[in-house]
Amino acid sequence: MLKNYYLILILALSGSMMKGQAGNALNFDGSNDYISSAVPTVFNDVSTQDFTLEVRVYPTAFSTNRVFFVQTTSSNYLSLMLNSAGKLYVYGTGISSFATDNSLPLNTWTHIAVSRSVTGGLAVYLDGVLQTGIGGGTSSTGTANLMAFGAKSDGMQRFAGTMDEFRVWSVVRTPAEITAAMNTEIALPQNGLVAYYKFNQGIANGNNPTETTLNDELTNLNGTLHNFALSGTGSNWVGNSTLSTAETGATNLSFTVAPNPAADFITIRGLKDSEGFKMYSMSGQLVKTGNAGKRSSRIDVTDLARGMYIIQIAGQQVKFQKQ
Repeated sequence: MLKNYYLILILALSGSMMKGQAGNALNFDGSNDYISSAVPTVFNDVSTQDFTLEVRVYPTAFSTNRVFFVQTTSSNYLSLMLNSAGKLYVYGTGISSFATDNSLPLNTWTHIAVSRSVTGGLAVYLDGVLQTGIGGGTSSTGTANLMAFGAKSDGMQRFAGTMDEFRVWSVVRTPAEITAAMNTEIALPQNGLVAYYKFNQGIANGNNPTETTLNDELTNLNGTLHNFALSGTGSNWVGNSTLSTAETGATNLSFTVAPNPAADFITIRGLKDSEGFKMYSMSGQLVKTGNAGKRSSRIDVTDLARGMYIIQIAGQQVKFQKQ
């Protein structure tokens, strides 16, 4: 009987530990945290290569923050940067530099995708929505023969916030492919996937002194963590990724939104009481407010432009797409 008790206890603890890792992310303090790794061959000559980069970010402050940087020499590099206004800049060898018209919101998860076709040019998406922009100028360079997350490859211009689900592809991902997988983990294998970082490590907000490697799910481009505290709610492995909550239909939500995508109306169902709602664009602009009735409430969205929006009710939020 005692043996069975210990077996049950071990299984329960194992399940708890596994659950703690699922949906984790990594917080960068913006002071000195960053990750470095070897350079995948897809970036040996940026000017002649098709590629797609994807990452989910939760910025907490804006200055000059490098989300991603890779360099083999000072004349062969690629960079994703957020400026002091939260606009995304893309720089790269042989690429017309680009700065988005829209800013990312602070303290909100945003999916970034950058695809580049040698013949078709650059496309930048925020939460699956194709962005417009202007020329982005030029970039300074870093340390050669390194790929970095959360800073340049020399550790400068550091990102402040949390990061999750970084993917490097050697192919141009279509808008439909990007949208379909932007808020979920992806199954392996995948055609053209060069490196895949789930960030599902450590004990969320716990003590993780040995978790100093960012695992590449393809096992060949693991990253090294630099200067992370690895304890507490910041500069550590954390558990606030929304991959398994509001954006993927978790059972702990008090309401649902349907249809999604929507053309004319969305229906809010499941509220136990009437609640006020706020609706935001992905740039953080408040576009609509109102009240949602208990059980079922219909909201007109015909006046919204096509794209992704967030509806917030009672401290919970769900993204939906306006067609």
